[in-house]
Formats: sequence, structure tokens, C-alpha cells
Amino acid sequence: MAEKYCEEFFYPESDYGCQCPDFRANGLCKRESLCSRKLKLTREEYTILDNLRIVKGQNAKILELLQKQK
Repeated sequence: MAEKYCEEFFYPESDYGCQCPDFRANGLCKRESLCSRKLKLTREEYTILDNLRIVKGQNAKILELLQKQK
């Protein structure tokens, strides 16, 4: 069964700036109306995107540390 998630949760580096007040900490969207940022994902799709989000955050920290070492 697919759940509705907010795109902002998975792409925090985008121009949205996490402005949506209708999503929860785990990315679930509670907005009932139409939204262009709403993603309908299965459990497996959510897991893949969530892992990619975590890896992107880790990569950003590593890049920041490497830039400080220069």
C-alpha cells in the first residue's frame, strides 16, 4: 500500500527550504488537498529514498570536513 510523502523530506537541498507545514518528521504528508510536492510511495520506495537522503547528508558532512582541511 502506498503512502503519501512530502518531496521536501527527501530533497532538503532543493529550493523549497522545507516550508511545508503539513508534513511530519518521517516525511508523511498530512495535506488533504492537491500538492505538487506530494509523492505516493510504497514502503520499498520510501526506504530507498530515505537511505539516499541519509547518504546525501553524510556526503555533505564529509565534503565540509575535506574543505576545512585545505
